[in-house]
Amino acid sequence: HEAHFRNLNMHRFGNPHYATLDKLTPNSRQLHIHVKVLSQHVLADKQSSDGKLVRHIRFLVADTTGSIHLSAQQEWCDRLAVGNVYYIENVNIKLAQNHMLLTLGKWSTVKPSQHPIVGQVLQHPNFSDRTYSAPVVEDPPPTL
Repeated sequence: HEAHFRNLNMHRFGNPHYATLDKLTPNSRQLHIHVKVLSQHVLADKQSSDGKLVRHIRFLVADTTGSIHLSAQQEWCDRLAVGNVYYIENVNIKLAQNHMLLTLGKWSTVKPSQHPIVGQVLQHPNFSDRTYSAPVVEDPPPTL
């Protein structure tokens, strides 16, 4: 059933794009990346007023072209560890305060890589440090 589900998923959403981090844009969607986790910063790890555990960690991931922040919430937090290399599939870019941030979603997968990243993993440039202007939404022309 898993193979059928994967085929259905790929058919529904098309083939994801393989990318190095320097090729990401604010509009990047459904990407496959091969990255090393360099660090993590816990943003939330507490119990909410209704008793649910709230977890949110921002990881710094990198390849041979630079690094970017990856936002992980809830169960995704347990799937990544500093120092390890992963294949992350179907990851998207979100603009957070006009900075790029990788996000994991319903169709994302995180797989430990048996292959090291070939070449030097770079922390700089950090592509999350670049500022992007917010898209301008134009009003539709008036109908006559």
